[in-house]
Amino acid sequence: MIHINSELKKQGLLGKLKELTLPQIYVAPTISGFLEDRKNITTTSFLDVVGYTLGLRAGGFHFYGAALIFLNEVQYFRDSQSLNLVYLKDSNCTLGMGIHDFVTYYESIKEQGINNGDKVQLAGFIYDPTDNRAELLGLIKIWDYKCPNVASHSLSRLVHAFDFS
Repeated sequence: MIHINSELKKQGLLGKLKELTLPQIYVAPTISGFLEDRKNITTTSFLDVVGYTLGLRAGGFHFYGAALIFLNEVQYFRDSQSLNLVYLKDSNCTLGMGIHDFVTYYESIKEQGINNGDKVQLAGFIYDPTDNRAELLGLIKIWDYKCPNVASHSLSRLVHAFDFS
């Protein structure tokens, strides 16, 4: 997995300042990559949360003791028996998780026209390693978007590709 915060720190003073206002963020090239590396995740500390919530972004407290994980190019599935459970699937693995905010979730999938089984370009979720819990934060489906191949780009280019610059 790519630790975005570490990459921002390497981009000089402006990158370090920006990193102070973010929770711990990772980009996983695959679900299996996330599952293998999740034990090495640095979680968002109390000081990170204070910095995050002092900005104009509300809700930073949700990241305390957790990290924000992004997956690209995954299929999205709703659980047929539980309204609060979804699955993300790539070519090798499936990952089940709860939904962090139902109102935002339903508005988002309706607005973007995301249907059960659709491929989404970006899925973000909060991961708490203390209880191995993941909660879906959001999905982005862009009809004409070509997602960068995480494996073939330099880390500094990926920081810009995922708009963390």
